[in-house]
Amino acid sequence: MKRLVVVLLAMVAGLFAYSGGDGSSGDPYQIASLADLLELSTTSGDWVATTYFIQKADFDASATSGWNVGDHDGDVGTADEAMGFSPIGNADTPFAGTYDGQNHTISGLTINRNAQGLGLFGEVDAATISNLGMVSVNITNHTTYRYAGGLVGHVISGTVNNCYSTGWVKAAAYGVGGLAGKLSSGTISNCYSTVDVETTGYVGGLVGFCATPGIISNCYSTGAVVSTALSSYGGLVGKFTGASVTNSFWDIDSSGQASSAVGTGKTTAEMKDYTTFTAAGWDFVSETTNGTDNYWDADQTTLVNSGYPILSWQTGADNSLPVELSLFTATRKDNSMLLNWITESEIENLGFILERSENSGPWQEIASYKDNPNLAGQGSVSYRTEYSYTDANIINGIEYNYRLADVSYEGEVKYHTLSSKVEDANHTLLPAEMRVHQNYPNPFNPSTMISWELGASNRVELSVYDVSGRLIRELVNSRQTAGYHETLWDGSDAEGQLVPAGLYFYRVSSAQQTQTQKMLLLK
Repeated sequence: MKRLVVVLLAMVAGLFAYSGGDGSSGDPYQIASLADLLELSTTSGDWVATTYFIQKADFDASATSGWNVGDHDGDVGTADEAMGFSPIGNADTPFAGTYDGQNHTISGLTINRNAQGLGLFGEVDAATISNLGMVSVNITNHTTYRYAGGLVGHVISGTVNNCYSTGWVKAAAYGVGGLAGKLSSGTISNCYSTVDVETTGYVGGLVGFCATPGIISNCYSTGAVVSTALSSYGGLVGKFTGASVTNSFWDIDSSGQASSAVGTGKTTAEMKDYTTFTAAGWDFVSETTNGTDNYWDADQTTLVNSGYPILSWQTGADNSLPVELSLFTATRKDNSMLLNWITESEIENLGFILERSENSGPWQEIASYKDNPNLAGQGSVSYRTEYSYTDANIINGIEYNYRLADVSYEGEVKYHTLSSKVEDANHTLLPAEMRVHQNYPNPFNPSTMISWELGASNRVELSVYDVSGRLIRELVNSRQTAGYHETLWDGSDAEGQLVPAGLYFYRVSSAQQTQTQKMLLLK
């Protein structure tokens, strides 16, 4: 009866064809359902290098938990169980084709068997796998067969890019990783894993065993890493034999591992701060310094990936939320109007547009982020940012009103009106004490503007320090009048040499008080 179940399953697979396509690069086979995935897993003739696949939808693979009843562990004395999904590609016939997930997911995939190379893809050689999310995988390997991962068991060679995995992988052998069991050659880039992994050795949050000439770049892992024997294990990579691993991180808190064969360990708080990654050159949608491919996004809502970085294609990543504006005021100073506004947070904010109305007439644009860098948004940030703009050449006898618009990455425009009436008295809103603003832009490269306001004439000293407290450069040391002041720091020290990327502090001192702010220089 058990053999009949296996035979019937194979017969059912043979009845299906893919949902479309001819397998060529111009017309790939279409994987739109679990039936299509079964067809691929049981048709080794389609695993060749000249075959192309695209996934057309998200689908649930939890039914695989009941597939392929048989002897999963090779033990004659135990009852047969469902072995689950049969991986695409194996040691005899590795998958060598191209699979583009097209920003879709497969959830609930279950594998429970005794074989080498376990994952959606068992063993791949010269293959390309991209733009795919494996959600809530459940993979178990019972004996000493090698290599198991949330996405791929063994990358003999090829490319894995823009993918992620969540769930659980447990094996009794070495070479177990949240995303891939072993990387022998090829590249894994712009990927992450939250999979919890457990084995006797060679286990890592992202990759269990990474060998030369494999390459890992711009990846991270957060899953728990457990080794039941004194063997190679680590937060990101378990065993490492000279491959290239760059700009990749693991969470030392959630993984339970303070070390890794390679990679950089960070606390949970640091892992949820997207500047940890932008400082390492990761390409986020909220910046252009690191490129415009926009692989990554910040999980500002914490609803997609608990606040950790997410791939920009993930559901919920592109939600544009309104800018949280806490202040917008206008102050008349002689023949100009000083406009100030403060945001408490911004999500995918492209920039601001200022409009003015004269004597209750029509609104007219006076400044825009499109041609004024001081009106550029911060992208996605959760900290307070202060902005200002001076509208020059104000004419007496005309009544002015202003409104501010923020523009999202999707082109959505939201207007904000003044939070108080326009003040028409010189220095009416000057602070009783000195007010120091956050530098803008921040993070910055290569220069940033530092500004402050004085309630009365005073001598002002402004200096920049590194994180050790060492003086880098004195920018201002002079007596200044009451009012608004600003100065530019070009990222150089007192000798005119550009300083390295990192965290710096600027301190503004006067007879009124001393205030210190931090700023981040990117390269």
